[in-house]
Amino acid sequence: ASAASVAAAAAAPPAEEGGGRRRRREPTELASGAAGVRAWHLGVGSFARPKASALVLLRTPAAAGTARRVVLSSLAAELLDDTLGTALAAAPDAGAGWSVGVHPGGLVFQASGYSQRVQGLALELPKALASLELDEERFSLHRELLLKALRNRREERPLWQAQYELSFAMSRPTVHYEHALAFAADDGACSLAALRSHLDELRAAGFVEALVHGNALEGEARTFSEEWAGALGAAPLEADAAPLPQTLPPAAASERPEASPRARRWLEGGAMRLRSVASNPGEKNSAIELHLHLGELEPREEARLRLLASVASKDAFHCLRTVRQLGYVVQCGVRSMGAARGLSVLIQSAVASPTELERHIEEWLAEFRATGLEALTDDRLADTAFALSSNLLEPPRSLAQEAAPIWGEIIEQTHRWQREVELATELRAVNKAELIALFDEHFAAAAPSRQKAVSLCYSHSDAEAEGVPCEQ
Repeated sequence: ASAASVAAAAAAPPAEEGGGRRRRREPTELASGAAGVRAWHLGVGSFARPKASALVLLRTPAAAGTARRVVLSSLAAELLDDTLGTALAAAPDAGAGWSVGVHPGGLVFQASGYSQRVQGLALELPKALASLELDEERFSLHRELLLKALRNRREERPLWQAQYELSFAMSRPTVHYEHALAFAADDGACSLAALRSHLDELRAAGFVEALVHGNALEGEARTFSEEWAGALGAAPLEADAAPLPQTLPPAAASERPEASPRARRWLEGGAMRLRSVASNPGEKNSAIELHLHLGELEPREEARLRLLASVASKDAFHCLRTVRQLGYVVQCGVRSMGAARGLSVLIQSAVASPTELERHIEEWLAEFRATGLEALTDDRLADTAFALSSNLLEPPRSLAQEAAPIWGEIIEQTHRWQREVELATELRAVNKAELIALFDEHFAAAAPSRQKAVSLCYSHSDAEAEGVPCEQ
């Protein structure tokens, strides 16, 4: 793209909503003559810099869904990165960078930097994938590094374990790190021959989803996307060929057939319960995540949740940490799992067991409803809503900041470009009665629509005191 294209793209002022509120810039979907390709373009806008980025998601079901696919895809990406590190060693000196990675929807590629170099650099990535040759020595090295990383997951703190088990239970399909570790440690299954076969699967077919952002014209973006697909040479797939994991409500999650190797799961009193024990016998802390699930929300519903969580977070910290002194880590906020939302309270404690922490959280919820919500003034609510909405409407300070939410919408195939603007608008309209209604409907102990999931991770001492087997 020329300097003229920078000027042309920068000339158009940002669109505005009624009332003068600035909208987010939206990418343009470009018609492509190639099957299995979808191209998006967004110019430089007000940044007016000779820089660009090219992001590509190769959607393929071969990348995830089973332990075999997850492990071998990760190894393939690491070995590709290894190869590119040598072939493209001079790229940083020329003001450009690149990356490759694995995503539940496929393989992700990115190139960024000065616009005259980006598209050429980005096209080197599919070429390298198409011609990648595997080496036994490098394979063994990266396999050992992956094994070490997976084993280290066992040593994460109890709060991380509690959150991980909840995410695993409520998302499908997902692969537990223990299942990935078991496959990666199997010499017969995780072999160079298996990786070669898997690499052929990754390269065989896919849907190319591309975003060209910055100093590039629409025609250049369209041509780049088609050339990227041509360089790989994969058979075209449909855009929905690699669906992303879905979030299950707690009751359904409790019945999913895939069991965690580290946590017991059961349904009790309408709530999904998870129980695990820390791997390290010397760990003094236990932890809990108590999650109250809502599901996928419309902007007004999410605005209510965000406002309620913001008000509740300060109250939870004061009550559970400052007054009751349950632990240094006390958090309350919105929990996102895929497109679903809910309210989570998290505590890591060396002075109370997980069952005691759960009791304290339930007591705090009742106190918060009786005092914190009832005492909420209109001025404080307005100040909280203004702060949250202002953060959402903060303009991006770089091309990368602008691209990040857009790329997320493209990957998720939701395409809600004005999501933050819509949410900011709703935040300023929510009233106190709506927050009380939300709490009473979904979060109170006897709420008619309550969907509770609780993940408890025990220290060995707390497990022994409560008769919980240390080997789940």
